[in-house]
Amino acid sequence: MKLPLLSLLLGTTAAVYACAPYVQPSYLNATDNCYEIRLSKKGACKRLIDTIKDLLPPPDDFKPGTSTLEAEFADFEAALKKHHPNASQDELSKLQETFRALQVKHRNIKEHAQTFHQQLPENLIEFQLYLEGRTYLMKENPDHIPPAWKKLLELPPEKRHFRTAWVHFMLGNHFKKDLHTHYKNCRDAVRKGFADSAGLAIRSYILELRFGSNMTQMIRCAAEAENSQNAPEYTFLLDVLHEKAMSKLDDGEYFALVQDPVCREFLAVLDNSSRFRTMVKQFKLRNADFCAYYAMEDGDVTEAKEFIAILEKPTLLSIYLEAKIARHGGHTALAAEKLRQWLKMAAKIDPNDRHDILRVCEPEDSHDLSKEVYGLLGTTMVMRRDFTDAARFFHRAKQYDDLYEIAEKFMTLEQLQEFAEEIKNDTDKKLAQQSDAIRYLTARRAFREGNFRIAEKYLPENYRNILKTYLELVQKSKDNSKSSDERALALYNAAKLLRIHGMELSGTQGAPDYFPGNYGSNVPGCSDCKYDSGLGYWTLCNSHAVQVVPGFNAAKDYRNIPQHLRFHYRYIAAEMALQAGAMAKEPELKALIHYFGGNIFKHRSNLEADIFYKRLVLDSPGCALSRLADHQRWFPEVKVLIKEINSDKPCTSLKQVKELMKQAFPSAK
Repeated sequence: MKLPLLSLLLGTTAAVYACAPYVQPSYLNATDNCYEIRLSKKGACKRLIDTIKDLLPPPDDFKPGTSTLEAEFADFEAALKKHHPNASQDELSKLQETFRALQVKHRNIKEHAQTFHQQLPENLIEFQLYLEGRTYLMKENPDHIPPAWKKLLELPPEKRHFRTAWVHFMLGNHFKKDLHTHYKNCRDAVRKGFADSAGLAIRSYILELRFGSNMTQMIRCAAEAENSQNAPEYTFLLDVLHEKAMSKLDDGEYFALVQDPVCREFLAVLDNSSRFRTMVKQFKLRNADFCAYYAMEDGDVTEAKEFIAILEKPTLLSIYLEAKIARHGGHTALAAEKLRQWLKMAAKIDPNDRHDILRVCEPEDSHDLSKEVYGLLGTTMVMRRDFTDAARFFHRAKQYDDLYEIAEKFMTLEQLQEFAEEIKNDTDKKLAQQSDAIRYLTARRAFREGNFRIAEKYLPENYRNILKTYLELVQKSKDNSKSSDERALALYNAAKLLRIHGMELSGTQGAPDYFPGNYGSNVPGCSDCKYDSGLGYWTLCNSHAVQVVPGFNAAKDYRNIPQHLRFHYRYIAAEMALQAGAMAKEPELKALIHYFGGNIFKHRSNLEADIFYKRLVLDSPGCALSRLADHQRWFPEVKVLIKEINSDKPCTSLKQVKELMKQAFPSAK
C-alpha cells in the first residue's frame, strides 16, 4: 500500500519508499546501449601497423613534391648545377630556354628531341633519353619498354639520378598489367636516393591501390604506405577494394590471400566475414582480438572466446570484449573486474597511440575512452544493483543523465546524501558543477520524501527562505490552537508556494518534471497534446485527458505519475487545497481556495478541475464568486483573484480575503 505524499509533506507518520518498482533503464537495453564501444577500421589499421612492422620495409620519408611540369624544370636546373657548376650564365640560360621550349613541343614534334640532343652535354643525356622514351610511348603506344628508357636505365647511377624514378612511374602508368612491379621500382629508386621532386613515390601508392589487380600486392602496398604515413586515402581505397574485389574471390584465391602474413593481419581488420575467421584459425594471428570483435557482432560468443585465447597478451579491445562476454553471461563481478583492468591498462598508454576502439555515438572522439568504460562500469553496477558504485562511475564518466536516473530512482536518500558529500570537493571544474547539481537534486529528493532537514542543508541559498516559509505555513496548518479558518488559510498559502516554487523545491530531474522544466512542445509520443510556453500549461488531447482520471485522488508518489503529467507538485498542491477547503468555515475563504485548486487544472484537465468547480458552487452558495461560476458554468476570469492565486506572497487574514472579494465584486451584496 502506498501512502499519499501529502502525509510526508505534512509530517505525519509514513513509510518512505526509497526506490520505485524496478524499471529497466534504456542503457540496459541491449539493442540501444549508449556505452557500446565499437571498432573503427581506421583506428584499428593504425594499431595493426605497430604489430607487423617487422614484416614491412622500414618507414620512408617520401615528400609530396610539386607539379610534374615544375618538377621537370627544377630537376634540370639541379642537374646543371651538379654537372656544370662552372658554366657561364649565358651557357646555362641557353640550355634552360631550349629545355623549356622542348618540354612544350616534344610530344607533337618528334624532331625536337634530336635537336635538343645535339645541344646537350653527355652528362645530361638522361633528360634526352627520357624525352625520347616519353615521346615514343605516347605516339606509338607500344607493348614493350621504349628503347630509349632501356638505355637510360643501363646508365651508371650518377648519370640517371634525375630521371630513374620518373621512368619507373611512367611505366606503371602505361603498363597496368605490371604496375605493381613498376611502382615498387619507383619507390625503391627513391629509397636509393634518386631524385623525386614531383612526389612520385607517394603518388605510386595511391595509383597502385586504385588500379592494382593483385590483391596481395595491394594490401602490402597499403600497409607500407601507412607505415610511412603516406597516402592517407589508403583506408578508404581499401574499403572499395574489399567491396568490389574481395567478395568476388573464390575460396582458393581467398585462401592464398590468407596465407600471406601481412594480408592475414589486415584481413583481421578489413574482413568481418565468417569465411575469414574459419580459414585463419590454422595460422598464427597477431590481431586475433579484431576477429573476436566480429564474432561477437555475429553473436558467436564461443568463437570470440577462441580468438581471445590465442592472443599473446591482452589488448584494450580484448579486455573490453571479455567484460562484454561476462555481462552477456550474467557474470557481473567478472565484468566489473575486467573493466577495472581496462582502466589500469589504458592509463599506461598514450591516448594518441590508443587506436583500438571508438565510441558509437561519437566515432571521431577516441581521446578519452575511459569515460565510456566508467559508463560501462556504471551499468554493470546497476545490473548488480550496487547503485552507489554505479553513481560513482557515472559521475567519473560525466554521464549525468544516467547518474540522475540512479539518484532519482534507485539510491536511498541516505545513500544519495553520502554520495553528495563524497563528491563535493571535486577539483575538476565540470565535475564540481555537477557536484552542486547532485547536492541540489538531493535537496529536492529529500523534500519529496519529507526530510526537510536534508532539503534545507542542500538547497541553494536563494530557495532556503521559501522552504522556511513553506514549512512554517504547514506547521501553522496543524496548530490546533488556531481557528479552522486560520489553519485553512495557512495550508492554502503553503499550497500556493508549492504550486509556484515546486519545481525549485521538489522537481524531479527526469520524468515527470524534467527539472528545471525545459522540455519539448508535445507530450512524449503524442503530437495532439500541446504545451503553451507562454501560459505555462499543457492542453491535453482527449485520450490523455481521459487518462487523468482519477487524477490527484490517486497516489501522489511522483514516481507513479504518468510522464505526460508534468509538474507533479501541482497535484500535491491541489490535494492540499482540497484539504484546506474542507477545513475552512468562511464561505469566501472556501471559494478562494477552491478557485485556486480549479485554476491548477482548468487548462490541463477539465475532469479534475470539475471537482473544484462543484465544490466552489456547492460549498459557498452565497458567495459572489460562486454565483458567477454557477452562472458561467466554469471558473470565471477574475483579474484580482487570478493575481492573488498566482502570487507567492501569503494572504495573511480573513480580512484580506474579504477585501479581495470586495475588489473583485464591488457591486455584490
